Amino acid sequence: MKLKRLLIVLVLLLSIVYLNLTARASQRIVDLIQHKERSQPEFFQIPKEDESVGAQLITQVLPQTKPTQTSQTQTRTQSQTQTQTQTQTQTQSQPQSQYLYIGFPVQLSWKYKTPAPLIAQPQTDETTVYVASKTGGIHRVNQESGQAVWRTNVGDGIEEAFILINRALFVGTTGGKIFAISADTGKAYWRKQFDDESFFARPMADEKNLYFVSQKGSVVSINAKTGDPGWRFKIGSPCMTSPWVYNKKVYVGCNDKTMYAIDTQAGFVKWKFNANAEIQGSPIAGPEGVFFGSEDGNFYRLDPETGVMYWKYKTGGAIRGVPMFYTNERNNRIEDVFTS
Repeated sequence: MKLKRLLIVLVLLLSIVYLNLTARASQRIVDLIQHKERSQPEFFQIPKEDESVGAQLITQVLPQTKPTQTSQTQTRTQSQTQTQTQTQTQTQSQPQSQYLYIGFPVQLSWKYKTPAPLIAQPQTDETTVYVASKTGGIHRVNQESGQAVWRTNVGDGIEEAFILINRALFVGTTGGKIFAISADTGKAYWRKQFDDESFFARPMADEKNLYFVSQKGSVVSINAKTGDPGWRFKIGSPCMTSPWVYNKKVYVGCNDKTMYAIDTQAGFVKWKFNANAEIQGSPIAGPEGVFFGSEDGNFYRLDPETGVMYWKYKTGGAIRGVPMFYTNERNNRIEDVFTS
């Protein structure tokens, strides 16, 4: 009798173990199937075919790296350089070619048509975007609807000399004019003409004055409120960079291979530094230094007060981009600088 009970208990225990193992194996199979279904994270799921403008833009900007008949046809129509680059990329990625997808929806909200190309960087406030066209048109456009709030035209060409400061748009033209325009109404506060000058680059400002750099080799100071001219410093060499204002100095790089530090109050040179090539990349400055690049591929860091070089870094090509800071928020110090 006892032996029979023992056998029954043993059978029950074995049954429980068997069922437990079977359940675990089943769960692993289910997990494996689900893992295969989720082999691509949800953030990068393959989207359904979408003919919207946003989807077309993604296709143009981020082509699929997995070769298809369509992408190969498009590739043949591109430039030789792009073709070589894509061929190298595909060769390196084989045999693990994958699709590249953006993990957030891209949708065209609106587009606004201007009669001429837009060169200057758009300016924005809480509700509006301001754009300036190459032929002198300035447009205030509602960010939500894409509808024009007002339009005006300064009657002269505009490249990149366009900035919004304290509800006023300041505009420099290729014909040497500088305007202050109300951001609310589009009406001009004041207008000044500077003969023999041509303003292409984005200006900068301090608490009182604006500083424009002329392509013909001048730096101009002008009162932001009244439009009264301050000083004009003649360099004598074309200057293609935007100025940077820091600690009562305007920093400007020019084609004569020189970085200038100009006193904001009197307009005289406090120091200048000679690089090895033309300077066509705009500088930035702060307590840690003045940072800029030159056409020979060197990236410089100078003392902002004396112009003494701390170091230079050799890159692989001409530097024309504006550097960017990475600031440590704990000590408010610049720790990294990025350039291109």
